[in-house]
Amino acid sequence: MDPKELENELLKSLDESFDVQEPSADSLASDQIPNEFPQWLRLGQLILRMQDGELEKRYLHRLEKWLMADPEAFDYYVQFTWLCTSLYMLYNPRKTWLEQAAKTKTTV
Repeated sequence: MDPKELENELLKSLDESFDVQEPSADSLASDQIPNEFPQWLRLGQLILRMQDGELEKRYLHRLEKWLMADPEAFDYYVQFTWLCTSLYMLYNPRKTWLEQAAKTKTTV
């Protein structure tokens, strides 16, 4: 299947599943998305929902297909996830990862 078709299928099914009475209640509502690069905005929202554990399994599978079929979407996913991880590591109030890294001090 063509990557654009996969993307369109996923976005269409997401629009249908997030049928909301009030547009501001859901950031995936179609009138909330600017005209330029809507696929990246939606992909970012899907990634965040996935990270929060709020993405349904069927959308997770469609997202996986989209990422495997579209190299640009996969690159975006990698960069977005790297950014989220970096921000978490820098600004996590508990910074437990820092304590664990200091305890394990491995040398290569």
